[in-house]
Amino acid sequence: MKITGKLIERPLAVILLLMFIIIVGLMAGANIFVEKDPEVKVPIIIVNIPYIGASPVELENEVIKKAEEKIQTVKNIKKINSFAVNGMATIVIYFKSGTNIDNAKIDIKSKIDEAVPDMPTGIERPVVSNVDVSKTPVLTIAFYGDNQNFVRLKEIGKEIKTILQQIRGVAGIEVFGGFEKQVNVEIYPEKLKATGISVLQIVEFLKNTNSNYPGGNIYFNSKSYPMRIIGRFNSIKQLQESIIARVENPGGSDLPKIPIKLKHIASVKMSIKEIENLSRFNGKKCVSLEIRKQSKINLLNLINNIKIKLKNLEKTYFKPYKIKYAITGDHSVEIKSMVKELFNSMWQGVVAIFIVLAIGLGLRTGFIAAMGIPFCLIFTLAIVYILGY
Repeated sequence: MKITGKLIERPLAVILLLMFIIIVGLMAGANIFVEKDPEVKVPIIIVNIPYIGASPVELENEVIKKAEEKIQTVKNIKKINSFAVNGMATIVIYFKSGTNIDNAKIDIKSKIDEAVPDMPTGIERPVVSNVDVSKTPVLTIAFYGDNQNFVRLKEIGKEIKTILQQIRGVAGIEVFGGFEKQVNVEIYPEKLKATGISVLQIVEFLKNTNSNYPGGNIYFNSKSYPMRIIGRFNSIKQLQESIIARVENPGGSDLPKIPIKLKHIASVKMSIKEIENLSRFNGKKCVSLEIRKQSKINLLNLINNIKIKLKNLEKTYFKPYKIKYAITGDHSVEIKSMVKELFNSMWQGVVAIFIVLAIGLGLRTGFIAAMGIPFCLIFTLAIVYILGY
């Protein structure tokens, strides 16, 4: 009562305090992050260790047990679950609540690196990852077109991905569906044997020559000019004509060596890459983009910016290529619905309280009591915003 009495004696101070809270609350309402689910770091680390061709028993004895021996020394581990299928060992480490999962991931990776030398030489690089709920896509877009070339559609999807990734707040974009071109080099075993060239030589040749390299700088007239060594193949014919090696001439060592071109020992042709994933919209093939957002970014603003960018691309990009798009997954729709329902419930409560109290206690009392509901919401938003939640 002492606090209430002092506040009643200072009406101007109370009015100024209320105005300050209302202003901060309204600012918070306009700028606070709106999410369907809070961002949480799940205290779980997953280790995947590929070992092609190994049976579950081999994986258990040669991989899992050796990895677990090292992992068990890490602090704050709650439990460890492991399982194996043909060619893959998986270890799931559960940590105690409150553990810094980023530091725990570094510790687990360090222990796995220690265990690798004791494992079979055939294992592939272990993958250490943590469960990240923020990787869930917030927006999914399907691109399609009548009689569309799905190789070109995939290329266009990648171009659109590059454009959308420039929007502030986009963490990453995955492209699904469509076809990709691939160059197949099919070696003729008999011809390869006759030349004495090994398959490994061909692999190393293709790996080392099909690349562009920085060539340093040239200085001229006090200016620096960057150089590049262009090595990438521009056509199938260029690849076919490339010289793999030079072999001894059967006529004798005094004669020039014979250049062996790739077309002499292999068939080189363009084909379609093996399909790894499919995407369909309304029963038809399409290319889909799944967009993830960065943490501490307003989801509603981000999705709105992406939609504006897509609108801008319609005339300059989609129509010339005869491409249509549809948004097949949108987290903002459900969030807007939840926020709308929240405010509808609040105003329904305000009206109900005002009517009941106005009838029983008068209009002034009913108005003051009813205004308590929106003021409480504004006050809560202000506190949450100030504390950075």
